Amino acid sequence: VFVDGRCTLTSGKRSEVFLCSMITILLSMSAGDAITSSRHLAVPNAEDYFNEVEEWLNIRRTQLENSVFVSYDKDGNPYPSLWYKFDDFVRTLRPMSVSGVGGGELETFFYLGQTDKRGIVHGLVNVAAFLSHASVISIKYDVCDEFNMDKTDYTQKYAISNSCGQFGRSYQDEVCLGNTAYMTCDVNKDIQMTALTSLNEEKAPPKFFCRAKDSATDFTGHWDRSTGTLDESLPFSNRLGRIDTAGCCWWGRGVLLTRGTCKFGRVNHFFG
Repeated sequence: VFVDGRCTLTSGKRSEVFLCSMITILLSMSAGDAITSSRHLAVPNAEDYFNEVEEWLNIRRTQLENSVFVSYDKDGNPYPSLWYKFDDFVRTLRPMSVSGVGGGELETFFYLGQTDKRGIVHGLVNVAAFLSHASVISIKYDVCDEFNMDKTDYTQKYAISNSCGQFGRSYQDEVCLGNTAYMTCDVNKDIQMTALTSLNEEKAPPKFFCRAKDSATDFTGHWDRSTGTLDESLPFSNRLGRIDTAGCCWWGRGVLLTRGTCKFGRVNHFFG
């Protein structure tokens, strides 16, 4: 809970602890002093909001680089992320918060307080929330691709077909609905693709991939993390019964691990 420049924990969850840490870094001007939620700009427009937020971020650059844009090796030792950098974040934040994407009812901005004139403190809290989420799901692992983490049968066996969807999801079936249905990407079962990154840990599963079936009886197996070996002697399904990776090219990518035919379709529509 954030009230008058202070963050109070309501649970002991790691994500909430990290979020409060980010809020403290971004909003604290000095020990015992913090920006208040009543702060507004004299000329409230998107460019002005970004400029002031950018100034706050630059002041805290060292803190952010030492606490947010940090990854960990297989032994738990921290190092500066190779994929996620402070300068890249700020460079991307400008067009997303000033110009936004889309138009009409689909117009979307990265919120910095500019759309409802409630003050930059609300924008800084949103930045803190975004960076906290990104740090927990991708930056700490230094990956830009989703990695195999679903132990389908609760052993050390990881289905190769988890690229189709983990924890009961089917990414290729996650389509857009309503007036955005046209944005959904088509599924091509003949595409062959391999992820760029995977988890950097001992005996971790290999990178996700998708490929067409060689025959009607073609199947995928599993990765045994206890031995660090691939077993393709028998079919091994993910939670939804998939034993192949045909058309399963929609695993998570990017800092927020964007997944599914709808979300990739939206990215393609606005940025492609």
